[in-house]
Order: sequence, then C-alpha cells, then structure tokens
Amino acid sequence: MTPPPAVHARDVAVTAGRATLIAGVSLDVLAGEVVALVGPNGAGKSTLLAVLAGDRRPDRGDVRLAGRPVSGQSSRDLARRRAVLPQRAGLAAGFTALEVVMLGQDGGLPRDRARAARRRLAAVDLAAFADRLYPTLSGGEQQRVQLARVLEQLGDDGGRALFLDEPTASLDPRHQHLVLALARRAAAAGHAVVVVLHDLNLAARHADRIAVLDHGQLATVGAPRHALCPDLLRDVFAIDVDVVTAPDGHSFVIVSPRGGRRGSDRAA
Repeated sequence: MTPPPAVHARDVAVTAGRATLIAGVSLDVLAGEVVALVGPNGAGKSTLLAVLAGDRRPDRGDVRLAGRPVSGQSSRDLARRRAVLPQRAGLAAGFTALEVVMLGQDGGLPRDRARAARRRLAAVDLAAFADRLYPTLSGGEQQRVQLARVLEQLGDDGGRALFLDEPTASLDPRHQHLVLALARRAAAAGHAVVVVLHDLNLAARHADRIAVLDHGQLATVGAPRHALCPDLLRDVFAIDVDVVTAPDGHSFVIVSPRGGRRGSDRAA
C-alpha cells in the first residue's frame, strides 16, 4: 500500500476580509523531496506555508501531515510531526546561541543535549558562537541559530516535515547555499521539505520541484526545468527572462531589466 504524502493540501482557500490570499490550491509533498514555493510579493507563499504547517487554519480545504488532518491537533502533536522556521523568530534577550538551539530539544541528559546542540551549530557554521548572547548576533547569524534549533527539533530519523519561510533572506551567498544544502540533507534523511524562496536560481539549484504562486493561485508545479518557463515567469513576475541550462543540467534564470509590474493590487 502506497503511504500518504507527507504533506497534503486539497482545494485550500484563505481570505482576509475582502482579500483572497489563497484560492483553491492543491499540493502534495512527498517524504524525501524539497519543494520550493516561489512567486512575487503578496502571491501567498508564506500564507500557504503556514496553512501546510498547521499554523493557520484555512477557510476551506483539507490539510494533512502524514495522513492526519492538522485541524484538531495540539501544538505538541504538531511539534512531533513538523518543524517550522518563520521569517522572523522573536526571542527574549538573555539566551546564548547554544541555549536557543536547545529549545528545539525534547528531553535528554543535559550533557547529551548540549553536545547535540553544538553539533547543530557547527552544521550552520556557528560552532564558535555557542556562548554568544543571541541578541548580539547579526541578523544572518540569528537566522542560522534558529535554523539549528529547528533542525534539532526535526531530528535525523526522517518521517517528519520541515517548513522554511525565506531562510536565505538575510544571508550571504555562501550561507544561502549552506542552508539549502542542509534542507536537502533533511530530505535525504526522509523528511519532506517545503521552503519559501525569492531567488529563482536557488530554487532551481536545490529544489526537486518548484511551485509557482500568483495572486494566491498555483500557476504551475513541477521540476525546475519545467516550472521555470520563460513565458510563465514573464507573466507571473512581469519581467523578461532567459532560462539557461548549465553543463551540470541545472537551470538558471537570467533577468532582463526590461518589463514591469502588472499593477499594485497584490495582497500583502
């Protein structure tokens, strides 16, 4: 019997007042794959991610994690099935980077917990920052500490879902690729990964599939070489692009300065 998708959404709709944020989106994400959500500002990427993770209730539709409806699950139950890195993670002053990572743990001996947290910090290139107070870190360093916390919550045994909302937004190019390589490693361990990205080339390089959102609707979903269609990107992003295939088989997008927005009616 075929197992259910790790993440399942059918006919999901979300409204805010008179605005439609998500309109009838259906999407499945399998264990072991990375799916990137891309689209213009206000296309509904973060809203859809929150719905898939169970952090926001849709006005319509069915959302499941590992075959179980997210509605009605407690926060603790959801935390056992998925880990979420939001765009901005608020945290009170006074924690060290190591203590922040340990917040993602669920029990264990203090010595073992600290050792595991240090390994996570090393994985995000912050081994030397374990004892630094979190508020003294740069924005990009804080983002990587939060990623280490989320990965510690996720664990390495597979079977869960990882949701990342713009995890590369405040990072330099080297650490952008490091973060997405860690996302790929999580998928290789058997987790399902959904990540919101603005950089189409990062999506093309690291995602198995790309879901393009436009005005709350799913414009297309597929492998990068299919989803990154110049005509579609021109329509969705209102830019002129060329899509080139590199010698290693990956696609990358070259943006022309020509073109412009279709209007200013996008939802926030």
